[in-house]
Amino acid sequence: MPETIYSLVPHVPDVPVKPPMYKSRHDPVCVLAGSTFGAFGTTQPIGAAVLKKQASGTFGPPVEALRNDPAKFLKKGTKTQTGTGASGDKDSGGDAKSSKKGPAPAFTYPGERKAMVPRRDDCPVTGIVSKANFVTANAVDTILAVPRRVDLEPVNYLEKEDYGKVPKYLQQVKSEITRENAMIDMFVREQMGLEVGDDDDHLEELRERERTELLHALKAKWDTVNKKYQLMAHMVNLDTFGKLRRKEQMETQLKGLEKDIEKLEKTPVLIRP
Repeated sequence: MPETIYSLVPHVPDVPVKPPMYKSRHDPVCVLAGSTFGAFGTTQPIGAAVLKKQASGTFGPPVEALRNDPAKFLKKGTKTQTGTGASGDKDSGGDAKSSKKGPAPAFTYPGERKAMVPRRDDCPVTGIVSKANFVTANAVDTILAVPRRVDLEPVNYLEKEDYGKVPKYLQQVKSEITRENAMIDMFVREQMGLEVGDDDDHLEELRERERTELLHALKAKWDTVNKKYQLMAHMVNLDTFGKLRRKEQMETQLKGLEKDIEKLEKTPVLIRP
């Protein structure tokens, strides 16, 4: 064995700790359920969940307990409040004061009793006619009725949930105004021939002389095209594709010229340099 420092240190042996003795939580005397040990001569195992018939378990107490005692026979006045026993003492039914009282009052039903059931040979009463005008009576009662009093408590606006907050309808109005302004701006840009992404800083206004010259030139062009178009107006039967194509081209050209003239007539006219 090689030399080591651990061999020089004395070793104290560990004393084993004895655990507490095991004790079952079940009753050691109790018979196991379903066990057949010691069940000779019976069909029910010991400890089985079988109810045993106890005394007076089916037809009441035993007969001997119900038999009357001959010495305890019923005596006169023992079941009443005013009578006395046969011997006249207190134990036999009452005292001298109770014997002087009159009979007990008859029992009466509280409230009104229901009407009797009609007999078999009873005939119902018919032919009763009322002269009352229920419509008028109802209207009069409604008119003369006192209105119900309603207690209106003063409203404390400081305790409301939306106190100090911007109302929701104002936010809706602001959004509608913003949307309308955007639509107006877009419409103005379309009328001026601008795209949505164009910047107004890079545009300049067309000079009045140039605008007038362009306007006169477009009107002269429109007169020339319209004159040619009017010469074809009498042609009702366009039997060739060439005639039909020329007519459509002239109509398209006239519409374009009219649109350009309408834009130039509106001032100011902005152009991109």
